[in-house]
Amino acid sequence: MEKLYLTGLKLRQVILSRGRSQRVKTHALVPGATLVVPTNEVEAYRHLGMETVAIPPERIGISAVRNWIIQHFPEEVIVMYDDDVTGLRTLAGLRNRLLKPDEVEAVVENTAYCAAGAGARLFGWNQRPDPRCLQRNDPVSVVHWCGGVVGVIGKDIRWDELLRFKCDIDCGLTELLLNRILWHESRFCFLQARDKNLGGNSLFRSPEKIAAEKRYLANKWKGHIRIDQYQSQDRVQVKVERRQKVEF
Repeated sequence: MEKLYLTGLKLRQVILSRGRSQRVKTHALVPGATLVVPTNEVEAYRHLGMETVAIPPERIGISAVRNWIIQHFPEEVIVMYDDDVTGLRTLAGLRNRLLKPDEVEAVVENTAYCAAGAGARLFGWNQRPDPRCLQRNDPVSVVHWCGGVVGVIGKDIRWDELLRFKCDIDCGLTELLLNRILWHESRFCFLQARDKNLGGNSLFRSPEKIAAEKRYLANKWKGHIRIDQYQSQDRVQVKVERRQKVEF
């Protein structure tokens, strides 16, 4: 039986949104995406003119929504976007520039094929638009976690529904434990306003809940994770060795 990446991948792009019908940004970047919103908010999003799929409103938290989407759509590759993504920036060229929608589509499809060819089931992109953070001789990682815009190959990935906010970190570490790799394309970065938008997860988020999830992750993953602060935002470092150390 031929592998998926030899016969052609069927890919669907999905935008997740809740309580932001007037503030959605991502549809301008991926106009062909499917919009997933709670059943009771479908009419509020109708003006966007997008294909819209209703999700039960009791599916609360990014983990529960991601799990529902993976099982609901038949395509073997699902790329999920937050609704506040404003652009995709290339970090490896001579000029650090924003890509056009057709270029974004090409980058997403190419990354999906690379991940499938490597045997990864989870893939994503850089989360910091600073080109100084890119090692140009090492543009792809198999140990970084993915968030914001996340791609899944197959139907076996699951997010921990005990986590509503920090679930992408946990999912990445779980995949590194079970499947040994994920695919992180460091040369491109999706831009978005993290933890600052009204609606979405902010409807359920509180400092106490965030602190509880951080404690949960620290207890679950021990020395394989480090969470600290950088410019008033959480910074996560995943510590998983996948290369032999060579000393001369």
